[in-house]
Amino acid sequence: MDVLRVIMGYDFLWQRIRVLGGAYGCMSSFGRAGGAFFVTYRDPHLIDSLYVFAQAADYLAHYDCDERAMTKSVIGAVSSLDRPMSPRQFGRYSLQALLSGVTDEEIQRERDEVLSCTKEDIRKLADPVRAFADESCICVIGSKERIEENSYIFDRIEQLI
Repeated sequence: MDVLRVIMGYDFLWQRIRVLGGAYGCMSSFGRAGGAFFVTYRDPHLIDSLYVFAQAADYLAHYDCDERAMTKSVIGAVSSLDRPMSPRQFGRYSLQALLSGVTDEEIQRERDEVLSCTKEDIRKLADPVRAFADESCICVIGSKERIEENSYIFDRIEQLI
C-alpha cells in the first residue's frame, strides 16, 4: 500500500489532476485498517477529478512500468518508512505503535513487502481500490458558488462556518 500511495501520488493522480487538471495538489492514503482516501485541493475541476478517482482501479489493473520506474516508486515508499526522527517524533511513533498494537515484526514485514514490490503486486490492488472507490463517499470543502454549481452530486450540503 505504501508503494501504491507513491504511484497514485506521483504518477496517476499527479499527471491527471495536477498537471492536466490544474489543481494545486492531490494525494491519496491507504491505511493498515483499510481506510483510504483520494484528495485534491484548490481544484478548478471538481467533476473531472471525481472521474479520475473513479478510473484509479482500471489504471491499476493494467499497471505497467519499467524497472527504473518501479524502483523509484519503491524508494519513494521507503523514504516514508525510514526517516530520521527526533526524540519527540520517535516517542509519538512508538506510542502510536503501542496503542494500535503494531509490532516490530509487522513493521519489518511491511518494509520487506515494500522492498520486494512488483508491478504484478500493484495490479493485485485494483480490486481493493475499486471497492473503496465504489463507496462514492464524497466530501468537498470549497466555495459556496462552486459547490452549488455541482450540487447534483451531493446527498446534502452543509455550511461549516
